[in-house]
Amino acid sequence: MDAHGDWITPDCTALVLQYFRFRYILMKTTGCKAPHPDGQTDDCDEAIQRLERLLPGQGTFRTIDPQIGCSMELVQLISMVSAGAQRDGGYSEEGSRLERRIRELDFSAESTHDDYLVKSAECFRSAALIYLQLTVYGATVRTRAIPQLLQTLLGHLGEVIVEDQPRRSFPMWPLFIAGCVSSSDAHRKAVLDLFNMLDSKWPISNISTVKRVVWTIWQTRDFDSGGATSTDQDWQEIIDKFGWKLSLS
Repeated sequence: MDAHGDWITPDCTALVLQYFRFRYILMKTTGCKAPHPDGQTDDCDEAIQRLERLLPGQGTFRTIDPQIGCSMELVQLISMVSAGAQRDGGYSEEGSRLERRIRELDFSAESTHDDYLVKSAECFRSAALIYLQLTVYGATVRTRAIPQLLQTLLGHLGEVIVEDQPRRSFPMWPLFIAGCVSSSDAHRKAVLDLFNMLDSKWPISNISTVKRVVWTIWQTRDFDSGGATSTDQDWQEIIDKFGWKLSLS
């Protein structure tokens, strides 16, 4: 791509980035594969970086993309959180900077009347803050901040996933994160109710698959005698163990 970048049109590059970058970044949040030595990136990371170089200025959109339900700026911040989780110690200052950037994001939709997209983006914001707490700060699902953030996330999800909502892109990754950190019966029931509503209205295969994965995570924790102090990213270990590749879009 570096040698023959002029063969790829900007429209083609933008389409590829929109589709694959979002899905790849979210998929990376589900696994705990060891980072490459010496900071090397894998093939997918490298391909995305090359495409971004072919389309300068397109890497950080603030406008909410209706196809994904949040802005690409937030997606890139999620990617930076994942990268931060792979570093050794001394990352609290960078974690604070990322948290501040996530909290201060100003979401805007192309249509000022599209409240759905703004509410969807808030779901992603809340999920990103939970993900940061777990991966960068080393919180567990029972750390005090997590249930508080989870309650906020469930509130946002409840505004987006409703009975009479026409079929649109829905915040699957935030719902997945909500499931991963739910430990009380009340929170788990709320997550299951949202999954069931989605599955009954839009029976897409990845909905039932992600629901089954979340259920397995809960069962694994419940059977584990150390579940009361489950580790920060134990869901990644469980997913890796079963070899699942999740579509969270």
